[in-house]
Amino acid sequence: MSRPARQISRRARCVAHILSGIANLPDAAMPCLPFARPLLAGLALAATLCLPLPARADDGGLATDDAGDVSLSAAEAELDNPERAGYRRLMRLTQALDQAARRKPGDQPTALLAARALATYGGMSGQRRAHELVEEVLRQDAKSIDALLLRSRLDWGSGCLPCAERDIHTARRIAPADARVLAAQAGLYAGKGAQRLRDPSRSLPGEAGTDFYALAVREYEAAIAAQASPLRRAALYEQIADIEAYRGRKSQAEQALKKAVELAPERGSLLEKYANHLMYAVGDWKRASEFALKASVKGGSSHTRELQAAAMYSAWAEAYLADRAAGRSREEVAGMLEAARKFWPDSEEMIINATSSARTAPLARALLAAGLYTGKQGDYRDKDGDTPLANLVLNYGRLQHDDNLARQRSELLEVADLLIADGANLNAIASEGGEPLLAAAARGGDAALFEKILKAGANPHLAGRDGTTALFAVAALGDHSAALRMADMLFERGVDIDRSDRVRRTPLMLAAESGNTALATQLLKRGAQHDAHDSNDYTPLDYAASAGQRKMSELLLAAGAEITTQNSACGVSTTIDQAERRGHKDLADLLRQRRKVDL
Repeated sequence: MSRPARQISRRARCVAHILSGIANLPDAAMPCLPFARPLLAGLALAATLCLPLPARADDGGLATDDAGDVSLSAAEAELDNPERAGYRRLMRLTQALDQAARRKPGDQPTALLAARALATYGGMSGQRRAHELVEEVLRQDAKSIDALLLRSRLDWGSGCLPCAERDIHTARRIAPADARVLAAQAGLYAGKGAQRLRDPSRSLPGEAGTDFYALAVREYEAAIAAQASPLRRAALYEQIADIEAYRGRKSQAEQALKKAVELAPERGSLLEKYANHLMYAVGDWKRASEFALKASVKGGSSHTRELQAAAMYSAWAEAYLADRAAGRSREEVAGMLEAARKFWPDSEEMIINATSSARTAPLARALLAAGLYTGKQGDYRDKDGDTPLANLVLNYGRLQHDDNLARQRSELLEVADLLIADGANLNAIASEGGEPLLAAAARGGDAALFEKILKAGANPHLAGRDGTTALFAVAALGDHSAALRMADMLFERGVDIDRSDRVRRTPLMLAAESGNTALATQLLKRGAQHDAHDSNDYTPLDYAASAGQRKMSELLLAAGAEITTQNSACGVSTTIDQAERRGHKDLADLLRQRRKVDL
């Protein structure tokens, strides 16, 4: 029988480990190689699937074995269910596992579990220690799946993508049908998908046109089929839901979350996540209220109460707008509002929630119509620093993949009209990108909201925290026709076409990268500098070459652009190298031929 657990942490140690955990940088990146959080989530999930699911740990102190070391089965149970354990307890558990690994060198199960805890909760020093433990295990057993997947996760976090891929591929050769390996492969695909959405020009040769998100979902589904534990199958479905939601496939995300909830009905955070999806992605406040209540019973977070409040306010808004349309009011509706305000008095915070989705646009309309929020009193901002209008603008831009695009955008535009008429700040800075609202609206890709804000009085010359103006956002758009329409509005107002941002990029560079030759032509006609250099010495032609934009390269060459040499954080390179490294051989040959002609 195990003895009562010993207290292993003093207050100073606890504080030190908490600070170490806060310092953890899971998205660490090298200068020339960006990384994505979804991959880390997938690899962390794969690490969670390393060993058989044991019984739950004691609720009191840390459980120990007969030797006085922390019980591995109890420790793994808490790592599998972190929301049950709590952060302070997990920090103590990490320290105890590390101590056990030091006392028992060569003990693989202890080393692997300690490495897993250190990689998640140990901060940067924990990452280094975890790597040492994993290498120790692999020296004993080069085919350890657990160790290979943990090393893959650590290598990705430290900036070595080839190393991370190598370990996953090695593990797949050893155990191709293992749920852990399949989940790690899915995480790798998800990371690449997120990277492509963030920066399409960084696609590697041979990967053009690959739907990494679809591959990730396929691998997660295979992992589910190979996984026996209901709790871990639920975690895999949750990963699928996150991917589908990120892709804008709301119905597929809902189905995945529903399956996860059916497999793990006791997980409060999962119930809360499902309730949040029902409220803001589906617009079903009745079912959202039901699952938010279940989540509160199972120990959901403070957000659970917000969801319950949003459901109460939504019930009132539905009745209020119906009565308002009929030209009458009812005491029952007033009673619904009174109950909602007693439960959640802050109606200003409620409108922030309501403007976060087109599905809750009716609630925003009702709050404004009933005078429960007014912008005339000053800017009310959420925890991210966004006003209701900024929140609406940011979420409006995320509807580009939504099935009910036109109707939902129309509803948000109606709320935008109400907020603008109410005196909303048109020059507020949005949290996402630190840009003015006009630039944030431009990135949404729909000229309607952009034009609405511009005509209402937004300053087209205003720059954000990084020095970018609305013209930068327009130049980077993939929708070239919408970009040209918005650019014309900005040209009419005399914006500076050669303004540079904090890293000395110009709008022409971004237009060159996006391949918008029509906009680039307009910029060049208005005197944009084709030979401008950014902080890495890259010119507009370098941006076009790196992105494989042949027509754009030809346009810039015709305008007088030259092939240059750069000495950046990525090493010495030429414009030709920019094209060749990205697999654009035809463009590289064109640039070589142009150089010969110039010589």
